[in-house]
Amino acid sequence: MTQTETRVAIAPPFGVVPIKRAGDEPTLVLVAAHDQFAPPDVVAPLVAGWPRTTLEVIDSTDHFLVGRSAAVATRVVAWLDAIV
Repeated sequence: MTQTETRVAIAPPFGVVPIKRAGDEPTLVLVAAHDQFAPPDVVAPLVAGWPRTTLEVIDSTDHFLVGRSAAVATRVVAWLDAIV
């Protein structure tokens, strides 16, 4: 089995700290629907040109993902399983 480099960004704080542009590795970006620091409408155009990048919105939460951590973990594991 070969190992593939992957990247997962959960509620990345675009605009607060610099985020390195994804390369050719598969990348999952999860953004909270009500993120105070980088809401989906800010993040979507920033990652639109990133190759092999999936952007998903986590509903019913803010940047801190209170009450949604299990949903986030489940989604990350499912995404990783799908790309292997």
